[in-house]
Amino acid sequence: MYVIFGVSYLDNQIPVRSLMIQVIVTGVRQDLQTYQYQVFLYDPTSTRQMTIWVDPYIADALTATLQGKPRTLGAHDLVIHVIRAWDARLVRIIINKFTNNSFRATLILDTPQGTRSFESKPSDAIVIALRMEVPIYVAKDLFDSYATKRPQDIKKLPPARPPTDEERKGLKPFEDAFHDEPDFKL
Repeated sequence: MYVIFGVSYLDNQIPVRSLMIQVIVTGVRQDLQTYQYQVFLYDPTSTRQMTIWVDPYIADALTATLQGKPRTLGAHDLVIHVIRAWDARLVRIIINKFTNNSFRATLILDTPQGTRSFESKPSDAIVIALRMEVPIYVAKDLFDSYATKRPQDIKKLPPARPPTDEERKGLKPFEDAFHDEPDFKL
């Protein structure tokens, strides 16, 4: 057994499960300041989540998969077909490293030749895990280092009501700017 970034590994590079946190993907969004995409990994046993930045292609693949409409004929499909062609089964993915300002993940497969592991970008591994419906884990020390408290869920808004007369007066300049008749004739 050896340790990388605080995670204990057996000789075949599989982390000890007690040092992993199972997470769920809660969403993908574009950051409005940087225009970069983020995927949120939430620990359902706590109030924390971890954010991983992803490229637009991965954001699209994750969004489509989360909506139940996965894109086909992409690189992720190739990996899935290869796994099945090997008579293998993806058991789980583990986001277990942070090197050179990037997270890294390991895909754990059961094959006829035994358990095998392959390193991957976590964004690709997450898409494959969601498509193959396998658990996603993060090394506990890594999650503890990079997770933040999840914002409170949005509270229900009060029921809609028509604007008051006072509120309507404040909207008058805007209403005058938008009318049905165009200012020009064809």
